[in-house]
Amino acid sequence: MPVMIYKQKKETYDYDEAADIKRFLFTTTESIATAVEELAKEMLHNEAPDDWNNMGDEWKVAPRYAEACMTVDILTELDPLMRAYHNLPHYYFGMPTKGWRATDYGGEQQEYAHKVHESTLARFNENLEYIKTTRVKRDIQFKWYDYSRKKQHIVHIITNMSGDHFTHDKFDAVDKTPNQLRVEEEEAEHKRWLEYSKTDEYKQEQAERAQERRDLATHMGENGYTSFVANDDGTYTTWR
Repeated sequence: MPVMIYKQKKETYDYDEAADIKRFLFTTTESIATAVEELAKEMLHNEAPDDWNNMGDEWKVAPRYAEACMTVDILTELDPLMRAYHNLPHYYFGMPTKGWRATDYGGEQQEYAHKVHESTLARFNENLEYIKTTRVKRDIQFKWYDYSRKKQHIVHIITNMSGDHFTHDKFDAVDKTPNQLRVEEEEAEHKRWLEYSKTDEYKQEQAERAQERRDLATHMGENGYTSFVANDDGTYTTWR
């Protein structure tokens, strides 16, 4: 059974702070397909068409065609990852050989990409449906750098190795995508908060905060203050 190793590395500008690295292991056809689909959709929705199209002092393509041309550009970038699968329903999505800047501005190729945009997305979605029941057949390494979030994505698909070859507790999650893990962690945190909100400690904290707000309102009223700001040290600054 093939496996997929997926690493996310978020960089930091603080030299004293280590990069945030998360590692995921996928061991089933279904979980690999879900991870591939999640990454593909993240890439497709990562950047606004106007931002993708903006070259600073000029546009790559005519603005009315930017979304469609961007979609084709990203699907072409995804091609090495999707090639881990054989016999995909669709392979070519219309990317010009020399890129969009080599095409006529607002010309026939850009216009055609716009006309078939919905069809292009539908064809790619057919590929995503296909891989849900199809085993990967080719070893690949795929990299994508998300410049907007300073995050590197690295995918390794290995066809001749099973999940048993790996120490599962070395990964942040096994057979769970980054989004699935995030939702799970958020739900667990919310559950912990709900449980804490029922404790006497929480109720005492809320009572103290309510009294603090009443004291602040009294202080402001007696001294004619109309505005306040909470300081980092827990004190308040008031003024008229």
